[in-house]
Formats: sequence, C-alpha cells, structure tokens
Amino acid sequence: MVNWNDPSVLYKDYLAMIKLDHAIAGIYIWETVFTAGFELDVLRGKRPYRWTIWVSYCHYGFIVTAQIEV
Repeated sequence: MVNWNDPSVLYKDYLAMIKLDHAIAGIYIWETVFTAGFELDVLRGKRPYRWTIWVSYCHYGFIVTAQIEV
C-alpha cells in the first residue's frame, strides 16, 4: 500500500506534475506560434472571418487562466 503522505512520494508526484505542466504548456505555445499568422490575417481582414477564430480566443483565455493559477 502506498503511503501518500510520505515526503518521497509527494516529491515524485510533484515532479511528475511539473513535467506534465511543462509538456502541456509546450503544446499550447507551439500551437499559438504556428497559428498566429492565420489569426493576424483574419484580424487584418486578409482572410474571411469565421466562427473558428473564437476557438483561438478561448485558447488564449485558457493560457492566461492557467498562468494566473500557477
């Protein structure tokens, strides 16, 4: 049986959470960098405005919320 209050177990869980957090942040940053050109084209009027731009706005909101909570 695992003792979840053991400091070594807590430390391992903490490290796993940090690694997962960095991996997810990396995916979000990668997606943001590679879709920024499309979003700027929509905002500048070079591409037609569609509902999909709201997905990006929700994406940015999630990133801001995640950074505030950390």
